[in-house]
Amino acid sequence: FLAKTFAMARQDEYEADKAAASLLGKGVMADALVEIDVRQQWFAQNFWALHWRSARKKTTPTGPFSAMKYWLAQPVKPAFARQALKASLSLVSGLENTHPVLRDRVDALTGQRPQLPQQWSEGGALSLLNPRKLSEWAKAFDKQWCVENATAWKQHHARLVRSEVALAQLNSEGYQSAADLLQRSQLMLRLDPNAEVRALYEEVLRREPDNAKALAGIIDVLPLDMGDVRLQLLERLFGPHVEYRWWAANQAVELLESRQRIGVEGEEAAALKLWRERVRQTSDLEDQFSEELMQTPLLNGLLPHGLTAFEISEIEAELRNFRPVSQAWLVRKQLNTIRGRSVYVLFAEMGGQGEAEGITLGEQIHDRLEVSGVLYVMRVEQAAMREDIERQGFKPVYLRALG
Repeated sequence: FLAKTFAMARQDEYEADKAAASLLGKGVMADALVEIDVRQQWFAQNFWALHWRSARKKTTPTGPFSAMKYWLAQPVKPAFARQALKASLSLVSGLENTHPVLRDRVDALTGQRPQLPQQWSEGGALSLLNPRKLSEWAKAFDKQWCVENATAWKQHHARLVRSEVALAQLNSEGYQSAADLLQRSQLMLRLDPNAEVRALYEEVLRREPDNAKALAGIIDVLPLDMGDVRLQLLERLFGPHVEYRWWAANQAVELLESRQRIGVEGEEAAALKLWRERVRQTSDLEDQFSEELMQTPLLNGLLPHGLTAFEISEIEAELRNFRPVSQAWLVRKQLNTIRGRSVYVLFAEMGGQGEAEGITLGEQIHDRLEVSGVLYVMRVEQAAMREDIERQGFKPVYLRALG
């Protein structure tokens, strides 16, 4: 039923595009489709990060809708627009899609490949609305958003303040180890996703050329036009670090597929073939890792978590936001399939929570905690489980204060 319904919905979109093109022209409609697609990607990747970053200085939430009006009128930077268009062109319409992908919609209109518009819109449909009413609606939407996100904003503000304090302490110290430099970069990016951390990663790699976290970090922050350098770093990461191979292979394939020269004979085509084969091989390894994890008894082979005092303090601070959690233990497991990848298990007592509530709470906790590995959140339902954990010598990383 859904497959047929979605197919009809996709056909409706084609008809709507055709009707709009009859009024405005095929070229205008094609440009509009491309611009909407690119702007949607920009908002998803940049706008919300920018908005939530303001919680660093503001204790109460600020509504996003008034700011959206400004950003919708700004041209998209060419480098981002090119990358966004390439990403869209790699998509294929599927049975689960209610809308055809951009390539199919533009092709149906013009018979051509989508291109970036020569000129970006400066106002869009918002300029057609009554300015006074638009302002009233934006304020109303902002107010509603602030009410719904008040708690999350408060928690995020506290997290950013903690990060500022920790970063200031690190910056005040003299000599810093590679671990210190990596923590600095992590804190800087938490405070500002566009922070200049490349020099920190480079210093780590100068001291430890095979440091996996530094290699992965610098790959993430290098400019899009440094594709050749990223490929070299991905090769360095792929070789000795089994735990990063699947990620590195997928990053390389994505990069190579975005190159304009892909599809022609030569060195790039051979490189793409190699990395695609690596994706296949590492995907098999990831499946084996998951299978081993599922087959290993939960309480067997537990190890100390090995996290730093700061990392544990962050976990404690985040768990305080979840009132039903009375205490929690964090442990680590090491599997044979990928020995370099840590698997963390947080055992949490959740008083008064039913099964469905406990699952939902566990998912929320999982989304809030940051650990350098795989994380599972397990509910401690019986005293026997708690006693087994404590019998192995593990102490709680979190105890809820009384009162």
